[in-house]
Amino acid sequence: MLGIRIAFKLLAANPATPIVGVIYNLTDSLVKPFSGIFPNISLGVSSTLDIVALVALLSYSFLFYLFAIFIKAALPGIYHEERISHEHT
Repeated sequence: MLGIRIAFKLLAANPATPIVGVIYNLTDSLVKPFSGIFPNISLGVSSTLDIVALVALLSYSFLFYLFAIFIKAALPGIYHEERISHEHT
């Protein structure tokens, strides 16, 4: 959803349109912790590169990656068995 928000802002989507408004409302809480770190970049009359949403997207992706590594380390038997079964197919 953050990727959609970034695309909408980049393409200057009308926030008064219901689908755009819904995406902005749903992602506001995800972006809020990162607001104020970097300014958004204006690319024209109404087009904006939403740096805050981009930082949020990268941060959440990194956190999920770390979480996946932690789960694989905490449950090595499950991961190992799954990998072996895929290697034999």
